[in-house]
Amino acid sequence: MEQSNGISVFPVCPLAHTLLDKLTAIVGSCELLVEQSSADSVSSKRLQLIRQAAQSMTVELKDHQCEHIALLKYQERGMGSHPVRPIADARRQPRFKIEADIRLKSRTCGMLKGRTVDISESGIAAMLTIEAPLGEVVELTFTLPFGPVTIHARVRQRNAFRYGFEFVDSGSVHEVIRRTCHELAFEQSLDVG
Repeated sequence: MEQSNGISVFPVCPLAHTLLDKLTAIVGSCELLVEQSSADSVSSKRLQLIRQAAQSMTVELKDHQCEHIALLKYQERGMGSHPVRPIADARRQPRFKIEADIRLKSRTCGMLKGRTVDISESGIAAMLTIEAPLGEVVELTFTLPFGPVTIHARVRQRNAFRYGFEFVDSGSVHEVIRRTCHELAFEQSLDVG
């Protein structure tokens, strides 16, 4: 952390900045190449997938940078380490869009209802209208194409009404989640176009 005229300046990782520039170039190049190719061609669909992946990585990298700056600010105020692990750690695998009803059982809030947004093998995002405490382990119940799921998860992030949950259980329920993610990956790759 540097001081500039009495104002704290939080450094942004130069490597992350370079990577953001390259990802932006990839997105732009893919858009140009898609315009030049046939809309239904395999190469066009692949380029669109690459563009989406680069856009997703850009968003995650920017989120990570914001979380890093927030952590530095938190530490500057003398509050030690950040109480919640950064979001970049929670997103180890690709996420796939899925909309389903979800019930959340919380020790502090009771039973909450919401709607899922996306899922990965390590977590799920959902829209909730009532606030759930960050860091709390909750029980989630929802139905996937390969069956019903009841699993414990930690509330990892909140952005307005959108919550990110990291699964903490292991076992047979993960097979249902894994199979669903693989099926969604296939289906959503076909939908590009």
